[in-house]
Amino acid sequence: MYTQCPHCLAVFVVEASRIGSAHGHVRCGQCEALFDALPTLCDELPPGPYVTLPRQDGAAPPPQLDALVPPPEPAELMTAAAADAPLDPRVAPSPEIRPVADSADPLATRSETLESNPQPTSAPTATGAGEWPDGWPRPMLAQGETSAVDRESLAAIESSAEAEIPQPSAPGFVDRRGRQRALRWRLMAGALVLLLAAQACWLARGELIRFAPTRPALLDLCRVLRLPPPLVSAPSRLQLDAQDIRRHPEVPGALLISATLRNAAPWPQPYPLLQVQLSDLSGRAVAERVFAPAAYLPDAAIADHGLPAGARAAISIEVRDPGPRAVAFQIRIAPPDSPTGAE
Repeated sequence: MYTQCPHCLAVFVVEASRIGSAHGHVRCGQCEALFDALPTLCDELPPGPYVTLPRQDGAAPPPQLDALVPPPEPAELMTAAAADAPLDPRVAPSPEIRPVADSADPLATRSETLESNPQPTSAPTATGAGEWPDGWPRPMLAQGETSAVDRESLAAIESSAEAEIPQPSAPGFVDRRGRQRALRWRLMAGALVLLLAAQACWLARGELIRFAPTRPALLDLCRVLRLPPPLVSAPSRLQLDAQDIRRHPEVPGALLISATLRNAAPWPQPYPLLQVQLSDLSGRAVAERVFAPAAYLPDAAIADHGLPAGARAAISIEVRDPGPRAVAFQIRIAPPDSPTGAE
């Protein structure tokens, strides 16, 4: 027979004796939940793929019971009938029963019988367990029969034994492989949740590092994991100081522009794109170009680590001299999507 847990939909093979001893209440070996196994109890599984077993809703007509089992006779009656003994063991049997002779006076015969079998005048009193008072005949017991005192002792022993026997509880169907599978699934689900949380933190790293309450935790986590902190660009937190332009001391026909780049943000930033513009007296641009970090840093590997928080970096840019028309220059931070290399 089969039944199904309504909580985790696990299907189990059950025995009728175990279901009957617990009145249909069982414990699921998959999710440890208690449930009634009778509504989904069936002899065969449904064909094809299924999710739930058919439930017994009680709409079927009640079956007609015809096979009557008669109750067995009590063993006490059968023993008494076989031994031709009285039912009450406290009543002493007559030692001998003689037929009544034909007599005109039946009362005389009865008096004779009473004289031959005198009875005690007072009722018997118990003197102890299993003892009978003097003058009272001990009953004749049939084979396999016990006295009233013995029956009371046996009843007390049986009642104490029944009290010690634990009542049958709901059987639990143990499925060790199912528990192991459930544990593996839980571990995999936990790992996926952690991975999803890590991806969400990486995608929102800009907001997390800009947010003051979460910035220290993020930087500490990168330090513990020995990972470089995320480089979040904030052009408004970058400043260009000590700007200067002069003729190149080593390259003829070239100009050398120098400045100091400072990161005023409390987190590291990537090196920005720098836009250099040379103009004439009227302010019109004579030459203009956007330089990538590799063009103004002495080592290209420096750009991979970014500009630390509160740090300064000296930059120098070499440009071709456009001639006497260029009388002014300007250097500023260009937008991240500006094309580089155009002059």
